[in-house]
Amino acid sequence: YRNIPIWECCDAGRYTQLYIWDLWNWIIAQFDLPYLLPASGAFIGYTIVAYLVFDYCKMISASSRATISALILILAATNPIGYAVGIRSSCAYAICVLGIYLGEIHNAGKIKVFILMAAAILIHHSAALIFLVWLIIPFYKKKPLAMAIAIGCSVLMLSTIINIISPLLSSSGGISKLVLEMFGTINAYQEESEYNIVNSTSFKAMVELLCSVSYILAAIIRSYDVLPAFTS
Repeated sequence: YRNIPIWECCDAGRYTQLYIWDLWNWIIAQFDLPYLLPASGAFIGYTIVAYLVFDYCKMISASSRATISALILILAATNPIGYAVGIRSSCAYAICVLGIYLGEIHNAGKIKVFILMAAAILIHHSAALIFLVWLIIPFYKKKPLAMAIAIGCSVLMLSTIINIISPLLSSSGGISKLVLEMFGTINAYQEESEYNIVNSTSFKAMVELLCSVSYILAAIIRSYDVLPAFTS
C-alpha cells in the first residue's frame, strides 16, 4: 500500500472486496510506524466500547460510580488481543454493535445504520451475519420463540447450508461473490484446525457460549413476560 496512490488501494492487498480495510491499510502505510495498525484497531474498538457505556449510563442517569464500574467490567470482559491481532473482525463487530445501538436505542435512521453495517462488512465479510440479525429484529419482536428456534437451527446447520449454496454462487460475481466469501470466512472458524480446536475448548469459549445461551433464553422469557409471573 505504501508505494501506490490512494485510488489504486482497493484490492491491493491479500483480501478482495474489503475496500474500507484497503483504505485503512493505505493510510497506515503512509507512516513508518510498525505498531500503528494494531494500535489504530485498539483505539477504534475501545472508543466504541467506551461510547456505548458512557452514552447509555448518561441516558439512564447512572451515578459516576456505577458508570465507572460498568466501564471497568466491560473492559475486563473485552479481549485486548482481539483488537490488536484480530483487528478486522473485532472492529467490524464493534461497528455493527454501534449501528444497532444507534438504531434501536436512539432511533437513528435506517440509512445511518446501513452505512455503518456496510462499512463493517467492507472490513470483514463475516459482519454480514450481524447485518442479517439486524434485518430480522422486527420479525423477532413479533415471533420471538419461532425466530429463536430458526436462528438456533441455522447456526447448528451452518456448515451444511454453506456446502449447499456454495456451488450455486461459485460461478457468479459481484454480490454473490461477496456472499460466498462471507460464508467461506465463517466456515473457516469451524474447520478442525489447531487454532479452532484450542479456542473452542478453552475456558473463555465455554463462558462465552454459556453467556450467549443465557442471553437468548433471557430474551425469550422477557418477550413473553414470563419473568414477572414468577416473581409476583
